[in-house]
Amino acid sequence: MLRGIIAGIAITMSIVGCTQQRTGIAAVADAMGATNLNSIEYSGSGELFGFGQAYIPGERWPRFIQRSYNVAVNYQTPAMRMNTVRSQGEFPPRGGAAQPVGADQRTIQVVSGKYAWTEGGPQPNPNPNAVADRLRQLWATPHGVVKAARANDGKLEGNVVTFKLDGREIKATLNDQNLVQKVNFLGTNEVIGDFADEITYSDYADFSGIKFPTHIVETQADFPILDVKINEVKPNAAVTLNVPENVAQAPAPPAKPAVNVQKLAAGALYLTAAGISSWAVEFKDYVVAVEGPNGEARSLAVNEEIQKRIPNKPIKYVVNTHAHYDHAGGLRTYVAQGITVVTHERNKPFFETVWASPRT
Repeated sequence: MLRGIIAGIAITMSIVGCTQQRTGIAAVADAMGATNLNSIEYSGSGELFGFGQAYIPGERWPRFIQRSYNVAVNYQTPAMRMNTVRSQGEFPPRGGAAQPVGADQRTIQVVSGKYAWTEGGPQPNPNPNAVADRLRQLWATPHGVVKAARANDGKLEGNVVTFKLDGREIKATLNDQNLVQKVNFLGTNEVIGDFADEITYSDYADFSGIKFPTHIVETQADFPILDVKINEVKPNAAVTLNVPENVAQAPAPPAKPAVNVQKLAAGALYLTAAGISSWAVEFKDYVVAVEGPNGEARSLAVNEEIQKRIPNKPIKYVVNTHAHYDHAGGLRTYVAQGITVVTHERNKPFFETVWASPRT
């Protein structure tokens, strides 16, 4: 009889244990240690690459040494501070991204709620256009993606978690231990349109009960953009990122950037908009623009100003000096307006391919 009672208790305890075991994305959060994780700091070193700055269009991005890679995240705010130091990685330099790097260069990028800024100058520099991208970076971190999935009605099918964030689908692939192995989503760029962004997390270790990858690799448009080894992780560290006053008070960027025009000579204009300059040269029957940088909004504003200053003559050509994305971001607009792009012959197949790609 006693043996039967003991067996009954054991069976009851086993059933209760089963009913308490969590499933789905909640189980992933438990496996990762994300359930009670409110903030985290992690650091390491490795390599990074200059996106859109290839030596030859379509080639890999130029490589740099990532001397330090320090990230602090507060998932509740949400906020993230990324403090990195890079140095020259290619000898001789190959490609752009402000090479050669003579001395170590520190970059500090921050996002907090609806504000983004860069630190390192006399005062923080507001980056309102960077808010969406930096928040996406935050929610693509190993624990961030699990929290975002739970908060945004994520679905788990097999070993893939899917959810939408700001209208963009994000997928997280899990390994056999229910740990996040990959995060995939679409990025977008003014030159190449939509592109695949994939972050791979591997070599997990335990840090005070939190599982965190010690190797992070990110590719964008099929080329590596980051490859770092993590050597220190601090779960639930005190991460407070207050928005600087000048950032909070900075006006929203105008939908149509203002264009400053300087007359260099008769028929030659120097146009500055969105902090970037280009030129316009008047010929007998048409106008030639020199460079189409930045993006669509700038190109539309600049071309409108050119037409005001040089009326009754169409912009017939735009000269592109090279295919780096900061110099070519506004060319799609010229193509859409029927303006011929003059560039090096090796750029032609690259531009024809990327301009045929969608940009959402």
